[in-house]
Amino acid sequence: MHRRGAQRSFYFLSLPYRYSVPLLLSYTILHWQVSQALFYVRVNLYDGKSNTFPRLTSTHIGGHQLLLICAIIVGSLTVITLLGPSVKPFRSVIPLAGSCSAGISAACHPPEYDVDAATEHIIWGQICLPGQRNPSTNSLSPLLGAG
Repeated sequence: MHRRGAQRSFYFLSLPYRYSVPLLLSYTILHWQVSQALFYVRVNLYDGKSNTFPRLTSTHIGGHQLLLICAIIVGSLTVITLLGPSVKPFRSVIPLAGSCSAGISAACHPPEYDVDAATEHIIWGQICLPGQRNPSTNSLSPLLGAG
């Protein structure tokens, strides 16, 4: 499908680059640390004629404790970093519908004056009321009808 108008995806990684690049780096470091910290160990005992003793063969998982501790720290910092933006308040008055079917229905049915939204600049969860220019700077008063 050919996109037209102003609605084009800006982010290649579906997140702002200030979040996606550090997350990619932390996932890469975390993957490397875990892959180097855990390893497979198999001990085979041989006699002088290169015969093995199957009863004495043991298999274990080895671990490098310092790398495991670093992986736990990096993983914890990644989770804390991901939770950080979740407590940041919205810049606008987006109504949070959650799983409320009435809120979802209201979001899916635009007002009559909102025409050609598919080709215009929009921000998710926000609409411009008549006479407004930027919904991200408005307070609650235009939505509540209070002057």
